[in-house]
Amino acid sequence: MPATVLLASAPLLWMHAREMMSQELYDYFIFIPIGAAFLAWQRLPGLGQLVPGNALVFAALMAVGGGTLAFAVAIFSPWFAMIAALIVTLGMLYGVGGGRVLARMLPVWLFLWFMVPLPFDLGETLVTSLQSVTAVWSSRLLDTFGIMHLMTGNTVELPGNHLFVDEACSGVHSLFACVAATAFFVIWSRYRLVRSLLLLAAAFGWVLVDNAMRVVLITWCTTLNI
Repeated sequence: MPATVLLASAPLLWMHAREMMSQELYDYFIFIPIGAAFLAWQRLPGLGQLVPGNALVFAALMAVGGGTLAFAVAIFSPWFAMIAALIVTLGMLYGVGGGRVLARMLPVWLFLWFMVPLPFDLGETLVTSLQSVTAVWSSRLLDTFGIMHLMTGNTVELPGNHLFVDEACSGVHSLFACVAATAFFVIWSRYRLVRSLLLLAAAFGWVLVDNAMRVVLITWCTTLNI
């Protein structure tokens, strides 16, 4: 049953992968299953004898996964097909080793969700918002360093020149890649939940700091005609 569902979703999953890797925000896509495989392999030792999970729970997960896939096919949605594959994967983990395997592999399964982009173009909306935040931070830093400028929207106006913040802070587009890399590290290190969440939040913050400093540096170099 799980293999059948995954095989049936293969064409839509392939379309999903191609679409993800064609977008700058999600071009890290191919590294997620590779990283997940490594993390799963790391957690295999010590599992002992596997005891299959409850048949009804397994059947319920397969039914949800199969239903999600049917919906994905009906509306031709690679995005929903990816979600169906993840639900089926969860069911397979539970079916093979019950709650013990599920608990051991749950962080790895959650890591796989980096293969699912935010719906309704929320990723692009988030990046645009972060560029606005970067513009504000950059302007304050430029004031601190005494660099004369005028911030107009996402544009740094200089005497005889102007810079677009969305170009200067293109590193914001690496936000999800940075957070995914941090998630891989905390799962690999087996940090506790609170420490893991703090590190993920720090990764988010450092992306903003890095891009604000980049705008300041580029502006400073421009004023010096470097």
